[in-house]
Amino acid sequence: MSEEVKVARLAALFKQTGEAHHQAFLQTDGADPEWPIWYSEYLQDRLTPYLAAPLTRSRLIFCLIESDDEHRAADPDAPWPEYYARRFLECLGPAEEPSKDRLSLYYFDGCPFCVRVLRAIDALGLDV
Repeated sequence: MSEEVKVARLAALFKQTGEAHHQAFLQTDGADPEWPIWYSEYLQDRLTPYLAAPLTRSRLIFCLIESDDEHRAADPDAPWPEYYARRFLECLGPAEEPSKDRLSLYYFDGCPFCVRVLRAIDALGLDV
C-alpha cells in the first residue's frame, strides 16, 4: 500500500472518529476537554493495521495531544485528519523497507532535557 493511500485511509479514520465523537457529545455540541481519552478508546484497535506496532492507550493519548499541539502551531489551517494521519505515519508507521526504520527526534532548542538528549546522542555517535 502506498504512503498516500495509507494517509488517505488513516485521515478517513480520524474523520470518522471525529464524527463519532461529535455524536457522542451532542449535548455539548462536541465539546469535550478530555477528548483524547475518548479518541484513544475508539481508535486503539482501528489504528493497528497502519502502525509498526500496537499502541497502548496512554501512548495513543500522548500522540493525539502532541499531534493536536503541533497542528495548531505548525499549520492550523490544514485539515486536522490529514495532518494527524501524516504525523502518526511519520512517527509510528513502519518504513517501506524495514532496514530504513529509524528513530525520529523532535526537539525544542530551549528545552534542557532535549539538550541533554542531543549531547548523549552525539557522545554515543548515533545517527538519528
